[in-house]
Amino acid sequence: MLRFIVLSTLIALSYGLAVSFNEVKESFEQFKGDYGVVYGDAKEEAQRLKIFAKNFAKIKAHNVRAVNGQHSYRLGVNKFADLTHDEFVAKHLGLKGVGPVYAPSVHEKVPKNKLPASVDWRDKGAVTGVKDQGDCGSSWAFSTVAAIEGANFLKNGKLVSLSEQNLIDCDTNIDEGCVGGYMPNAYEYVISNHGIDTEAAYPYVGYGLRCRFSAKKVGATISSYANVTSGDEDALLSAVAQQPVSVSIDATPLLQYSSGIIDSDTECGSTYDMLNYGVTVVGYGTEGSKDYWIIKHSWGKSFGEKGYFRLQRGSNLCGIATAASYPIV
Repeated sequence: MLRFIVLSTLIALSYGLAVSFNEVKESFEQFKGDYGVVYGDAKEEAQRLKIFAKNFAKIKAHNVRAVNGQHSYRLGVNKFADLTHDEFVAKHLGLKGVGPVYAPSVHEKVPKNKLPASVDWRDKGAVTGVKDQGDCGSSWAFSTVAAIEGANFLKNGKLVSLSEQNLIDCDTNIDEGCVGGYMPNAYEYVISNHGIDTEAAYPYVGYGLRCRFSAKKVGATISSYANVTSGDEDALLSAVAQQPVSVSIDATPLLQYSSGIIDSDTECGSTYDMLNYGVTVVGYGTEGSKDYWIIKHSWGKSFGEKGYFRLQRGSNLCGIATAASYPIV
């Protein structure tokens, strides 16, 4: 116990503030209760407590800077609070093979001055409820499905929840289920497969099974898909004004995210090799002097801003515009 107290003190000091052992322990117990966390034995719990203490110190230090106006977002104890960064990436993301791809078309950008000042596709009925990928690295499937759900609604006037499990089980030519995949590959599958089943007919289980696609249970089809010019946030803005868009990001700042607009002081990459999480941009807006993207993730409603997070726009932060695409119904 003494060793842990010394360790937690050193961790706290490395972030430039004092965090007591009792504060860490109380927060850890609260975390376990809130998220129903049970460890296999005392050794595992001690290891997770050490990781939690480091994350907790980082959260406290960041939020002090946020209060002082250095950040426009807050960190907090969330469902990933006892994970290292590497564990977070390995278990809860799921983007693989990201890079430039040939698409049937490239988005035709509308001039920025002809676009609305803000868009929120949730308010227009084009976004299904937030889902949870669990411990499966299937963010690529959730991003694909959310974009198709939105495009299908805008074309046919009906919001249908579609099946991520259909993609995990059946889109296996290039994509690899819970090991990872890439949204353009999934669009290609849906096109060649003549559709994707509904969520109700093909529910999510969070691990790979044999393909059980049924043409009788298709909830949506797409005819094609388009890429957004890489790195061009004005082109992405134009695309999002048209419909929800699949994007790839570096999810590093999301490990302890709680609320607010992830800002330009955040450390995250924007090159293809740094992108590790597939999400869906469902709108954009401005708060004070900060322009932002509204992004739907796949970690459930308890994470972030009721299942969403906001990212500052204008500098391709975290690679938001590096690899963006959308389906055409």
